[in-house]
Amino acid sequence: NLISERERVLDNLAGTFNFATREDMLSALRSKPKFVGMLEQLGVEVPTKWSEAKNEFVPATAKTDKEFLALLEHPDSNVRALVETKLSVSSSIEMTRTETFLDVASRGLVPVPLRYASAHTGRYGGSEKLNFQNLPKRSKDPVLRRALRAIDGHLWVAADSSQIEARLNAYISNQTDLVQLFIDGRDPYVDMATEIYGKSYDEIMALAKGDNATKEGKQMRNLGKEAVLACGYGMSANTFGYRMELTGNHQAAEMKDVIVNAYRRKNDRIVAFWRECDKVLDVLCRGGSMRFGGPNNDLFFATIKRFHGVEIPVIMMPNGTYLFYQNLRKEMDEQTGRLGFVYDQYDNGRFKPKRIWGSSLVENLCQCFAFVVLKWQALNIVNDGYQININVHDEWAGVYPKDKVKSAVLSYYRNMKRVPDYLPTGLLDCEVDIGINYADLHTVDSAYLEQANETV
Repeated sequence: NLISERERVLDNLAGTFNFATREDMLSALRSKPKFVGMLEQLGVEVPTKWSEAKNEFVPATAKTDKEFLALLEHPDSNVRALVETKLSVSSSIEMTRTETFLDVASRGLVPVPLRYASAHTGRYGGSEKLNFQNLPKRSKDPVLRRALRAIDGHLWVAADSSQIEARLNAYISNQTDLVQLFIDGRDPYVDMATEIYGKSYDEIMALAKGDNATKEGKQMRNLGKEAVLACGYGMSANTFGYRMELTGNHQAAEMKDVIVNAYRRKNDRIVAFWRECDKVLDVLCRGGSMRFGGPNNDLFFATIKRFHGVEIPVIMMPNGTYLFYQNLRKEMDEQTGRLGFVYDQYDNGRFKPKRIWGSSLVENLCQCFAFVVLKWQALNIVNDGYQININVHDEWAGVYPKDKVKSAVLSYYRNMKRVPDYLPTGLLDCEVDIGINYADLHTVDSAYLEQANETV
């Protein structure tokens, strides 16, 4: 069905725009400038969005861009057809994954091939056309996740680390009040809302989660959540506002300046750490070394290491692994006219220049550090006797016999809350889910954990 539908819409539109073949039309749709040109040819004022990387407005033509999707309701049927075709072509990756899943199902149990350190920050990547990192979790119909079904007599157990990057960002930046808040088990989103609205923690908590919770209170907590999850890596107010518009959160978009300023005011040490990481990049550029990060400024070690005869600027994690910044240098940005840091990142068989600055280095550090900790936790789960089958970002999951599920849940829960000796006890938390398939999982509550502990 996916194949026939895509071919139908391509044929129809190829005729409208006088393309000789379906392949020519497909090529044009994959080119953003050509696609924008086709929209303009139909008299459409192409919507734009702010690009933080390019520091300018660019065409908004992604399937997540709200104003672009609004063109599906355009009065001109040709415009609607063009946008529908673009979205149909964009879904070709879903078609390819579906075909792969069907092929695998015809041969037996699904394998989970992984490429170690596929991402710059050390996270895994997929292989053999099976990249489980890209399975949509919150889509309207997570059909591929639902296809990952436990064999008879077994259940999925999955544990997702809660806000791990936000927690580690607080620790490496020495934002001590936020670290303590996480350790105490208080709500970071409510805490952030206190700065935005000027109300007390208890007042907002009662309005957001209490017996007399209100819509207003839930909205206040939600804006605090958006700030905590989005603003830790230097996101500008314009980008924050655009992101909120995409999700339909118009209130947050209208308050973008208030929210971003409140986050930076409340988390002054995190903001200061962005500047510290600018200094780290400068030291590495000059061939120097320095320790930085954490309460004692010694969590990470930035230095120059020789690998296979080549000297490479690196940052060593607490477990001895590295972040690499090959050929780190300063270059002028032609678009902004500013001098900035650039390094060469390996991508698809060749090195490509990539810009980096203090707050983006913090993002690299948090993502790399998070996976260092997650791997340590996974090893502890395996040492308990529970083989892990899959990793998806901050989540580990496996399939276990039903009579082993309660003990597996306890192992996941205990180990995903544990920390290595270079982190404070209580900093991390997790959520554990169980279910027959990987899409329809149900979170276990404290009563289940208590019962599981008694049973084990």
